[in-house]
Amino acid sequence: MSMIKKVFLVLMLFCTVRFVSGYEIDPVTRSNNTAVVNRIFKENQEKYKNNPDMLLLPGLLADRKTKRIILQAEATGMTEGSPIEFFLIGEKSGHGYESLSVSFAQPSDVQKALEFLEMQAGRPTDARKCYFWPKGERVIMTFASMDAEKSLRPIRAEKLVLDSRTKKTLPEYGLVFTGSIMLESTNIPGKKIYAVDAKEPNSIASTYNALETVMDVPFAWSQKSAYGNILINPAHILKAGCLLEITIEPEYKDGKKRVLDLKLEVTTKPDTDIKTLDDLEYHLKDSDNMELNKKLSLNSVLKVFDSINDKGQDPFVSLNISDDITITAVAKLCAICSTIDTEKGIRIEPPASGHLYYRAFIPNEQQRNRAERFAQPWEFSLSLINSGMAGVLTKIDQLWKKDKIDPDLKATDFVVNTPQDLQKELKEKGPGIPVIFVFADPLITYGQLMSFIRPVLESYPMIHVFVK
Repeated sequence: MSMIKKVFLVLMLFCTVRFVSGYEIDPVTRSNNTAVVNRIFKENQEKYKNNPDMLLLPGLLADRKTKRIILQAEATGMTEGSPIEFFLIGEKSGHGYESLSVSFAQPSDVQKALEFLEMQAGRPTDARKCYFWPKGERVIMTFASMDAEKSLRPIRAEKLVLDSRTKKTLPEYGLVFTGSIMLESTNIPGKKIYAVDAKEPNSIASTYNALETVMDVPFAWSQKSAYGNILINPAHILKAGCLLEITIEPEYKDGKKRVLDLKLEVTTKPDTDIKTLDDLEYHLKDSDNMELNKKLSLNSVLKVFDSINDKGQDPFVSLNISDDITITAVAKLCAICSTIDTEKGIRIEPPASGHLYYRAFIPNEQQRNRAERFAQPWEFSLSLINSGMAGVLTKIDQLWKKDKIDPDLKATDFVVNTPQDLQKELKEKGPGIPVIFVFADPLITYGQLMSFIRPVLESYPMIHVFVK
């Protein structure tokens, strides 16, 4: 075997140990920690055996009266500069190399404990469904050392990590109780199991928007955007094997809810040409259909949003756009929405079935230029004519040549003047990539546009609308 191959195999072996096996703790330390956790569990069983307000599970104690969960975990010993994707994972996880700690309690037991405190699981992010914000009530997570020789006074989870983008610890906003998604059991047909128990990374608390986690950060942070940016705080490095006591408590213990479901209905004012935002009326309603803004202006709605945020609540807003609003006005409205769809603003919910998510109307303007695109979606041009509407569907083929870096583009047009024509041509000439770039006349209404788009949404879910 050559020296190069030997070095390669050694490197591969190192990577396997480092990144697959997770982290390594001295067996004696692990044995001692396990013994302490088991002893605490048995003592609590005896102490609280007749107390219905206490939930006892291995490695965990939940107190319904004080609204507090205490669990035991073990520090993984991440060193300075280590990227962190999880605050806490389950023992079965192979991701100890990127987690602050490993829980002795099962991930689903942490969720059960939160539900025992009368908290309801929310909803994780899922870009496929336009869930871009983790939804749920928040909890406060605190770490403390149980070993006097490895002292760590109680400290919030956010202070244990640094964000390299801000050079600061995370804001103390708490974590969102999204709850684990459920999976079909592979062993028992019809039975549902917790994904956090059955599937890697067995995340209990993540530093990015993980689909399978019990608790998430309260930001719109994909794994790609957060990876490598959340690092160990060198001021609070936890020694490997340090036995930890982690406390989890609801942000609000008085019954107050952070999540507030709202709907914003945007309609047209009588006798206007519906081109500007001032030509619209805005009706902000709560889950009881009560209108929250006294004036029907956009500014009035924005003031209500500010008031809600000042009260420590997160408005999750469903946007309903009237069919008679022009595409010009819709695009302007959606541009405003994008500026307030933030952690300190509102969180826009997925659209109702058969409608477009608001981001469809704020496309990347550079993509108007075909040469700027990595791939070529279908183009659909929709125009107003005296007799109604006229449409042209365009297929763009990339022709690659050996002597050129960029392909030549060949465009082929198909006349599609009805929704049925569009369906027919896409079915016969497709499929291509499941994306359509729509170029619509400014005075086409949302309803007119959707009459064409709605029948093909299932096959072409990614729609980008450009105003001509």
